[in-house]
Amino acid sequence: MATSTIPTKTSYDLLELDFRESLDEVLKDGYMTIEQVRNLFATNTPKRSFSSYGELICPDADLLAHIDSGINYPIFITEDYIFTRSELMDRFPFEIIGKFPEDVFSRQELGKFEYCNGNEEPIYEIVSRDMNCSSGFMFNNDTSTPREILVVKTNIYIGRESWKDFQFLNRFVRMSKNLLISDENSSFSSAFNKLLLDDSTIRK
Repeated sequence: MATSTIPTKTSYDLLELDFRESLDEVLKDGYMTIEQVRNLFATNTPKRSFSSYGELICPDADLLAHIDSGINYPIFITEDYIFTRSELMDRFPFEIIGKFPEDVFSRQELGKFEYCNGNEEPIYEIVSRDMNCSSGFMFNNDTSTPREILVVKTNIYIGRESWKDFQFLNRFVRMSKNLLISDENSSFSSAFNKLLLDDSTIRK
């Protein structure tokens, strides 16, 4: 007996028809490169979207839906750069610390909601939230309760508090390695070397 499967909905399904058509034109030669993603994000993200210490706190959900619809790989947004997964793994000591990028970044979830005002045409809003967030979506229009149309997971991850903590560990590892190189014969360095290279100790 044949079984049927329901296609997984994506950010593309959140977009209105005219946006889909324009995106289809952009993607006719393939998915967006990471350089195109960085340029698109930088061009369309105002400074007010960031906190005083650089964290992206107000992402444009429509922009995230557009970007997520145009990529087939995960991206990781920090306060000053957008990384691919391989770039993060090459640049930062994830293996030493015993983490993966997905462990320290917050995956984004997008939702499309509908506001109905009597006989008027419905208004649609796309909003975002961290998947590990215990609270619900935050809406720009708080005068009425919207109806959920669709919620999807994205390939977009944003650096939050866990990323800040990881950066501290990264500096600690780099400083430790420099100490070992500069004074590798000292008893302190020997002990520190054992601590640094002992995977079981670091992962606890």
